[in-house]
Amino acid sequence: MALHVIVGSGPVGSATASRRANWGQRGRVVTRAGRGPAMDGVECIACDARDVQRLVPLVRGAGALYSCASPAYGRWVTDWPPLATSILNSPAYEATFAVRPTPMEEALVATVAW
Repeated sequence: MALHVIVGSGPVGSATASRRANWGQRGRVVTRAGRGPAMDGVECIACDARDVQRLVPLVRGAGALYSCASPAYGRWVTDWPPLATSILNSPAYEATFAVRPTPMEEALVATVAW
């Protein structure tokens, strides 16, 4: 069973992790605080995803990497570049289909059961 690594535990990240668990797939939620959905099949790990050295071992061997983190709007200029660089430089990105929801998709998660 492939490991699905989800970076971020907001509405999109939590829904992604919950859906994977409901489908019997393993999920690893990576957040700075180590929080995420508390359910069987979901492992929550504290890690600042901007830290490539720390993120790489957490995504190694994953079947999929989902980039669902979204810095606060006022921090986009400083936080997005290192976050994107860290995720795009992970070994899982090269071997999987990395997913980053758009703002429209994030809005739809709140209203559509997928």
